Amino acid sequence: AVRSYREGQVFHCDADGQVQHGDASWANRWEQMSKNRAKPNHVPGWHAGDRGSLLVPPSYQKLAGVWKDGQPPQ
Repeated sequence: AVRSYREGQVFHCDADGQVQHGDASWANRWEQMSKNRAKPNHVPGWHAGDRGSLLVPPSYQKLAGVWKDGQPPQ
């Protein structure tokens, strides 16, 4: 975290736990996962399955529908 704010750079940890420079590809992968409603990646060493990592909103928070051309559902 110290290097990140001092150097003005983004870092992330790879699958081996090594710190790597972040770039647009990292954000693009997360954005694509979100659009695809993909399951989240787990922290290396996580052994609890999906417990605590998947959130299911209550029915009263259900969305009204799909946005089309940047417009909310009618």
